[in-house]
Amino acid sequence: MLQNVPHQPLQSPARLGQQANILTTTTTSSTLLPLLPPLSRAQSLLIQMASLALRLFETHLFEAVVELQEILDLQDEKQKLIREVRSKDSSILAFANKLKGAERVLDMLVDDYSDYHRPKQAKLENDTEESSVTTVATQLKLSDILSRMP
Repeated sequence: MLQNVPHQPLQSPARLGQQANILTTTTTSSTLLPLLPPLSRAQSLLIQMASLALRLFETHLFEAVVELQEILDLQDEKQKLIREVRSKDSSILAFANKLKGAERVLDMLVDDYSDYHRPKQAKLENDTEESSVTTVATQLKLSDILSRMP
């Protein structure tokens, strides 16, 4: 009995979604759907399902693109921060090296000044007319220090 019924090729939901604009006039409301013959009812349901699936897919696709863009923005920001940290690290390292060099020069100056100052200090202790108060100016003479610098 089913063999005598002519078969119509069924269309995929994607094709039905493309044809949804054409068939919207033939789609019916859910209250009239039970009154349709089985083939028309099935076609109408497939069109509605395809439309809903397409809307859902578009929503998820949009959300995925937004999340992907956020990830890319975060990765760009991370790379920027890495470059800034490396730049500051190299600046701090250069400063630390200069500070070590200055410390070495100061150590040599203090050693040289101590060697230079000892004989004068012994002379000052023997001299009774000098006051017993020593200031930074009497201990360190800038011209003496500068003349000993290389």
